[in-house]
Amino acid sequence: MDRDEKACPVCGETIKAVALKCRFCNTDLAAFTATKELETEKDLFSGHPAMIYSVSQFVPFLVVIALAIVVGYLVDARDVKDGALYTVLGCLVVCGIILLRLYLKSLSTHYEITTQRIKVEWNLLSKVQESLELFRIDHFELRKPLGMRLLGQARLHLFTSDAELEKFQIYAVPNLEAIAETLRECQLRERTRRGLTTFVKA
Repeated sequence: MDRDEKACPVCGETIKAVALKCRFCNTDLAAFTATKELETEKDLFSGHPAMIYSVSQFVPFLVVIALAIVVGYLVDARDVKDGALYTVLGCLVVCGIILLRLYLKSLSTHYEITTQRIKVEWNLLSKVQESLELFRIDHFELRKPLGMRLLGQARLHLFTSDAELEKFQIYAVPNLEAIAETLRECQLRERTRRGLTTFVKA
């Protein structure tokens, strides 16, 4: 085969390298390549949700600090030896425990979002994995509660035709709004690719 020739990806016959259509099987090569690219699954996001994603998560810290101030005042009033030091250490320990809990919650959820499906893995030791095909999604709902919006976060609710995953959600993922738009486009593309014109029931 010469340098200015190539094999047709459909019928395998030798055609010109610059050909836009195969003269043997009459395949539109540009359209064929575009279709193959759409069929290829591509990653959109893979990772854990943010550890701090809502202003409301700061409330426990504020409560601990307020209690520490009250306890410190009482200890100081009673002139307890090293009372202030123990109060500060206790406050730091409790805040550390709260942070650890938030970190483990984030670590126990792992999202893998692609152009064809969404996979979610739960828990740290005993893993549970759920997978949602995009063509089964019926409705997208992006929610931005004030607490999350102040931190630039959002929650995406997916209403699906899958009986076991009727209400599926993704939260605290970077650029979630842009990902939601991409998922809408991919959902329509997947339905078209599979020849689906109505909602699919599991």
